[in-house]
Amino acid sequence: MISLHEIKRTIKSVVSESRRDLKRGRIKLSEIYEMIMEALPLDIPNAGPMSAQNIEKYIKDRKVYPYSGNKKVDPNLDKYNRPFIHKGAVDVLDKEGNPIMVKNSKGKLVRYAGIADARSGERYDIDGFRKLLTERPKRILAENGKMKKSSGETELYYNIGIPALHGLVVDESTGDFIEVTTCPNAGSCKVYCYALRGNYIRFEAPYWNAARKLNFLVNDPTGFKNQVATEVRYLQKRHQKDNSKLVVRWHDAGDFFSPSYFKIAKELADEFPTIDWYGYTKAAHPFKDDSNVTMNFSYDAKPDQKYQIDAHKTKLAITLPDFSDAELAQYMVKKPKFDDKGKPVLVKKGPKKGTQELEWDWTPQGLKDFKKFISDWYRNMPFIRGGGEYGEQLLTVEPENILSYQELMETPYKPENKLKYCVVIRPSGDGDVAANRKDVWISFLMYH
Repeated sequence: MISLHEIKRTIKSVVSESRRDLKRGRIKLSEIYEMIMEALPLDIPNAGPMSAQNIEKYIKDRKVYPYSGNKKVDPNLDKYNRPFIHKGAVDVLDKEGNPIMVKNSKGKLVRYAGIADARSGERYDIDGFRKLLTERPKRILAENGKMKKSSGETELYYNIGIPALHGLVVDESTGDFIEVTTCPNAGSCKVYCYALRGNYIRFEAPYWNAARKLNFLVNDPTGFKNQVATEVRYLQKRHQKDNSKLVVRWHDAGDFFSPSYFKIAKELADEFPTIDWYGYTKAAHPFKDDSNVTMNFSYDAKPDQKYQIDAHKTKLAITLPDFSDAELAQYMVKKPKFDDKGKPVLVKKGPKKGTQELEWDWTPQGLKDFKKFISDWYRNMPFIRGGGEYGEQLLTVEPENILSYQELMETPYKPENKLKYCVVIRPSGDGDVAANRKDVWISFLMYH
């Protein structure tokens, strides 16, 4: 949260600089108010400081158990409740304070980023880590592929991502480390969040990329917004002659953790109305006012957020369960799997070891059966049990309004079809267009 001291200091600074212009009528009080709001640091709910002693212990524990999500190891290392730090992000110093160097697999000398031996006087380079974390990111927008539409127009996709669930930043006014909850309303999605596994945590570069963006955002929100605007202008100029449309997704990881953060997204969308801006969120506050950002509310958000959502007037994203064969038994939506040579593919482990593996049947009949299954599964299912501001809101989905991703791509967009369709997004091969189309009500995301 922004402290009272910080508010007073900012107001005093801005008013002092603007006093002369105010007296001469060169500036209005409303403009001074806007200057004060821009000068204030970002409001960060659920943030807490971490002492130098605690940060050193936390880094050591993270290096010993870098990817631990097992609370039995140490509750303080629970990846669902604490920031992830890549084990290679913090160097080790010898007792004289010099970086320890070792040879890598190619025989090249590199900094040692393993576990410090306190008995030999080794310690972690906390100051170096702080310095690296406060470096400004070279780019905020990350390219995420392109798609050619039937009209001949090419859509270029870019992402803005921050650390998932929690991140560690530096309060650049004091040098203190701060833990920031980046997904304060996350529910069951924590368990299958892809940003907590794979390349997001395997390699060091993605860690620094996301961590520096968050640190920049928290310490200089105006500078963050201005850099995004600069990058957008460059991309517009670069692609103005090739019939390309820019599409920017907020958060392949992370969320709008405060209203003041979402305000940045709204202002950018207002400044660049020809660009499609969209995102997913588990927070209710982005839906309180109209904006040019197409937002999708995630079904597995916390109940206190779902209570505030009018589900029938809001784009939704629902991650489908990992359905069991028993639940699918009455529908012909899966078929026996064969390899490229036509031989049956067998289950390699688990209680079904040795039996033939099943795969989704995406033939016309299989897709028809799957739509019927989804319609029956969600028929009369309440959006929020017990009801909230808008009641329980039954999610009745008719099979004829369920489309595959390919069917959506073949369906022309018409503004009068607002929130009409429900689209099934397969684990691989399908894109993210449904989240950006206003004629899609629900994006059904298959478990992956």
